[in-house]
Amino acid sequence: MSAKIALGSVQFGLDYGISNQGGKTSQAEIVNILTYAKQQGIDTLDTAEGYGDSEIRLGECGVDAWQVVSKWTLRPDTSPAAQLAATLQRLQIKQLYGYLLNQPLMLLQRPEIWPQLQVLQAEGHCRRIGFTLYRPEELQQLLDAGFTPDLVQLPYSSVDQRFATLLPQLQAAGVEIHSRSVFLQGLLLMSPQQLSDHFAAIKPYLTALEQNFSTLGERIAALLQTVITHPAVSRVIIGVNSQQQLQENLAGLAQTAALLPPAPQLADSILLPSLWPKS
Repeated sequence: MSAKIALGSVQFGLDYGISNQGGKTSQAEIVNILTYAKQQGIDTLDTAEGYGDSEIRLGECGVDAWQVVSKWTLRPDTSPAAQLAATLQRLQIKQLYGYLLNQPLMLLQRPEIWPQLQVLQAEGHCRRIGFTLYRPEELQQLLDAGFTPDLVQLPYSSVDQRFATLLPQLQAAGVEIHSRSVFLQGLLLMSPQQLSDHFAAIKPYLTALEQNFSTLGERIAALLQTVITHPAVSRVIIGVNSQQQLQENLAGLAQTAALLPPAPQLADSILLPSLWPKS
């Protein structure tokens, strides 16, 4: 199952994640992570121009043998072609596997951007084009407007099933689906005592996880298998800070899947990290 894993790289360029105690990953450790991941059959990297210097650091490691997916935000002063060229230069590669538009509802106001992306794809600068999504209504609006992607990235986890009814529709249309936030930036691996009152609604679920699974490894295994076994999901993106952390995550794939406690109904204020308290 490790072939369905995609390696997230936000920690390579930013001090990222609610449970991250180690800060930004060192360059030596990035090399260790990439080397071990390749040995385990992982072939896909997820990055973004907004991930600090992640793309530069990956480029320095040499990632031309990887399927690299990068995300970008349309800027009024720069064309998509120029932004993609800059991304390829930072990564030191000639082609992206996927080029995903962040804030894709901008296409509704700037529909001319989509054919520009299709030209870049036809010229061989990227194999797949699409969106990174946060809410199901975004996807529905884009599909209704005629923007059918080759690849989408969306949040999907044991507690975040907002896209569940749309996954079969996307799969039937031949859209490749990459899921993220399987651990909700590490929130699902934390003890409720570590969290502020903002997260009160999810604390009983975290307590139940601790009671049902005696070790962190068992918890990781159950949460990861819930997503990775979904037939419509092509890749599950996980971010790690060390080779050891990646080893621990992958070890769970070999374990027998266990039942998770019933998921609570959670508001966007918990499901969307952008809405979390800043301190």
